[in-house]
Amino acid sequence: MVTSLEHNPAIFRDFADLLPFGAYVVDTNHKVLFWNKRAEQITGYLSQDILGRKCGDGMLDHCSPGGSVVCGSDHCPLEKVTHAGETFESKLFLRHIEGHRVPVLVRTFLLRDERLKSTLIAQVFQEESVGPDGLCWISEHIDRFDQQMGLPSVVASRAQLQLSMSLPKSHSAALVVEIERLREMAINRGREMANVALRALAQTVSRVLTVPHYLGCWTGSRLLVVVPNSSPELLQTLNETLENAGSACGIMWWGERVVCRVRAQGVMLEEYDSVESLLRVLAPDEELPERASCS
Repeated sequence: MVTSLEHNPAIFRDFADLLPFGAYVVDTNHKVLFWNKRAEQITGYLSQDILGRKCGDGMLDHCSPGGSVVCGSDHCPLEKVTHAGETFESKLFLRHIEGHRVPVLVRTFLLRDERLKSTLIAQVFQEESVGPDGLCWISEHIDRFDQQMGLPSVVASRAQLQLSMSLPKSHSAALVVEIERLREMAINRGREMANVALRALAQTVSRVLTVPHYLGCWTGSRLLVVVPNSSPELLQTLNETLENAGSACGIMWWGERVVCRVRAQGVMLEEYDSVESLLRVLAPDEELPERASCS
């Protein structure tokens, strides 16, 4: 069997493609030599997109949960394992080919030859489990579901706020997440580009949140997040997490990587005595139409 593996590398490739986690191998210059099927599924990059390129060439762009880019720095897992010589494990966010961030657990280790000399570096990664996609309900009714975003509409989000405020002692928090200067982007570079950026942000928010939550459209091409059983401390953490991870998104547009700045604003619902008083904070100077969408 060993002889068969040595003389038939296709057997190894077939085996690696059956693994339930992403796996790739790089040389000492970090050039990608192998990329399995699960890696394609998690990242969106096909093997022909990435083989022969350095993993830090603006593709995966791993960053920490705090939003700091690790590729090309001393915090890069490939660099760490090369210097330490030991297996290294870390929790990072990789950038999907469509621009959104995906939380992953990464394990990096050296591959040695028969003389125990380090010749290659391998990395395996898997998506971190995330919380439920919704807190209460998502209506498929035409006026309560934004088909373009694949999220509950503004009308549904307002209903969710009313429901959350009516629940006694729910300790719910609400956060409005937006891309700064999105309207300017739509005017200067086109509405479709702005929509792609907003969809990438929505994907990132849904994957980054590891607590039960509601995610829907909000006025002014923004997103609304409602989190039950929250606290001022958790709210602050969520606010920072969403801003950092959101700002680390980056969509490809006509061959250019476009990175947007994201801002989040959160409040505890129990601090407000009515939906109207809450809306003056979450939707200032904007009307909430009977039918509205993110776009």
